[in-house]
Amino acid sequence: MKFKIIIKVMVLLGLFSCQSTEPVYTSKIKEIESIKLFDYWIPKPPRGIQKAPNNVPATGVEWTYFVTIDSNGKAQNLELISSIPEGFMTQERLKKWNKMDYKPSPQNSNRTPVRLKMSVRIEGKKA
Repeated sequence: MKFKIIIKVMVLLGLFSCQSTEPVYTSKIKEIESIKLFDYWIPKPPRGIQKAPNNVPATGVEWTYFVTIDSNGKAQNLELISSIPEGFMTQERLKKWNKMDYKPSPQNSNRTPVRLKMSVRIEGKKA
């Protein structure tokens, strides 16, 4: 009896671990301005600890990137556009740093996927 229960639990765990992380799109991706984000998606609190990098110069840093939010509210296809100072943010670092998930806004019941340009600015520490 216990053996059958253990096998069932193992099968269920296997099924859950095989869930796809592939982007899901219920419709064509809509290009929007960042000011319209909340018309479609509302950011959830970040997964894990997301703190500012500790090597921020006194002048601060800024980077701009494209992101697609799929129909499951997952940030996909992050594409770095610029970084000030140059090289502070890299494509690889952006993928590791951005762990945002989104929930659909009340007016986005169809879970329309969107693509937009986002910017982040972190002020430097004052001496």
